[in-house]
Amino acid sequence: MKRLIYSALVLFTALLSVSSCEDVPAPFNTDFDNNGGGDTPAVVEPAGEGTVSSPYNVARTLEIIKGGTFTTDKVYVKGIITQIDELSTSYGNATYYIADAANSTTSFEIFRGYGLDGAKFSQGDEIKVGDVVVVYGTLTSYNGTPEMAQGSQIYSLNGKGGSGGGTSTGDMGTEAKPFDVTSALTAGQKTGVYVQGYIVGFASGKDLSTDSKFSATDAVATNVLIAASATETDVKKCMPVQLPLGDVRTGINLKDNAGNLGKQVTLYGDLANYFNVQGVKNTTYAKLGSKEYGTKPGNGGSSETTLLTFDFKKDGKGNWTITDVKKDDALSAVWTADTKYGMKATGYVSATQTNYDTDSWLISPEIDMSGAKSLVVSQAANFFANGVEAECSVLLSTDYTSGDPSKATWTKLTFDTWPTNWTNINSTASLGAMAGKKNVKIAFRYTSTAAKAGTWEVGSLSLK
Repeated sequence: MKRLIYSALVLFTALLSVSSCEDVPAPFNTDFDNNGGGDTPAVVEPAGEGTVSSPYNVARTLEIIKGGTFTTDKVYVKGIITQIDELSTSYGNATYYIADAANSTTSFEIFRGYGLDGAKFSQGDEIKVGDVVVVYGTLTSYNGTPEMAQGSQIYSLNGKGGSGGGTSTGDMGTEAKPFDVTSALTAGQKTGVYVQGYIVGFASGKDLSTDSKFSATDAVATNVLIAASATETDVKKCMPVQLPLGDVRTGINLKDNAGNLGKQVTLYGDLANYFNVQGVKNTTYAKLGSKEYGTKPGNGGSSETTLLTFDFKKDGKGNWTITDVKKDDALSAVWTADTKYGMKATGYVSATQTNYDTDSWLISPEIDMSGAKSLVVSQAANFFANGVEAECSVLLSTDYTSGDPSKATWTKLTFDTWPTNWTNINSTASLGAMAGKKNVKIAFRYTSTAAKAGTWEVGSLSLK
């Protein structure tokens, strides 16, 4: 009997406890760090720069929005999906929330964003709670709610990316939809595309990190810097633009047109390595306001005509000749043909780890340069003590026939950039006074010393 009475009392007490808990809900601002129950939420410090290599975390994103310092520039934000409100296969977008940790009490809304590389959601299961995403889009505050504006896209999902670009670039680069600077920076190398941005400065030397100038004072005529914002001063968010000799340089450069600073410009050229970063090269057309410079391409094609091309990777030395002014007998050859790298020159023997004094010339047959204005060389190099341009050169001659090339008259070309650290680039040089001449020979001259012998690889060249 006592057992029955005791059991009844225990049951009554348990029911009373449950009832009490239901009648008194936890306050909205409960401090879960100190309530003694559940997992302790992670405390994450604000971090990131908003770039593809250093995306904002959620804490930093909310800090920026609440501080009112966000702009219309697109940025990268990384987080864990903690909630999915909607995933529409009809519209192809989703509204979901991300946080810095799965148990975080603070999250950030991604409003009607698209999937990987901007693809529309079509299956309904492309993302799930727990996925780690890097999202690319514009920060905003809608009626006081911090969010990423409609139209964002997932750059990477659980560490796996799509095309690798910061935006869906499949239909970008056209006149109707030019690359913006932010997407162009991560689009990779592309030929014959439109890029749009604001002129924010220029590079006065070879190192963008130290030689970028965000003004028109003492500007050079050979390049400008463009950015997604007219007031940008972070060089990491800028692209250098090569301005070859001609109408584009005349109309766009800041040296002669200081008033161009801060203006929006549309350019046509190649996305390629320039100043050892992603840049715009071989620029043949520009539009600034209502004024146009250069030759506008038709049907998306390049306005420049390639008059002549030598592909050393495909054809090897071909009908070019090699003349060694200086070569040690320990070297079987200075210039050699390679189907992967093109014509390769070096005075270094890896088997003995020995450097040798050399002076070796790779010389073309006679070339008719009528109509040509520039020479473009695809090249790579490394291990030069003072840079490849200090020990190697590209020269033109109209009086060389054979024998010792040093006895002929040669004109040395000046290139806009030279390769380093095996980065293959397209270097462009104006032919200057040699433009339009006939019976011209081109020479690639390689030199090295017993102290240091670099390696120079020439993949191809073209006259334009």
